[in-house]
Amino acid sequence: MSSPDVWGQGLAKLEKRAYETYKSRLEACKRLEARSRAVNGLVVALSLSSLIAAGGMLRDRDLYGPNGDVLWLFIAMLTFAGSVTSSSMGYAARSRNMFQNYRKVQRLSARAERVASDPTRRTWETLEKLSSEYDDLLDESENHTTADYLRARSQFAPTTRPSVIERCHILASVALTWMPWLAVLAPVALAAQAVVAFWP
Repeated sequence: MSSPDVWGQGLAKLEKRAYETYKSRLEACKRLEARSRAVNGLVVALSLSSLIAAGGMLRDRDLYGPNGDVLWLFIAMLTFAGSVTSSSMGYAARSRNMFQNYRKVQRLSARAERVASDPTRRTWETLEKLSSEYDDLLDESENHTTADYLRARSQFAPTTRPSVIERCHILASVALTWMPWLAVLAPVALAAQAVVAFWP
């Protein structure tokens, strides 16, 4: 086997790895964006619900029963926790970083594919240069999760069926992403009670 063929195989493997990384980090970017929206939505919903409920309790102190003030104190604590979580997790900034990283990995994958298809460009130096760039891009950003990879794999290897454990990874990730939206329902329902009670 000639050297260009050997380097071509190495470039093809690198292109495949880079493509899988790109798709996985694209899924990670989507996950981080969704979690950013969910946590921010939770904080906004809790804040508005608290304001509406406070207005209702000014008119009727027992609107939520004898312990209504304790209930809304708890919801205020949830609002604070959501706000702290939102800022400390930095979902929006992490999503932007992941977006920039997956775009760079996507471009590297395309370059490796072009080089692998051109025998005159298949050299050891090219393979080393692209491999080094790929390693640098991996270090530049946080890694994708197992669930991100599994969701991406359903696109680049659709015939591979996930195992039970892999499905559990995906389900846990989806549940964590959607949990803040479910948490919004309780305070919104309680605030709706104040609106209905005093609707003119």
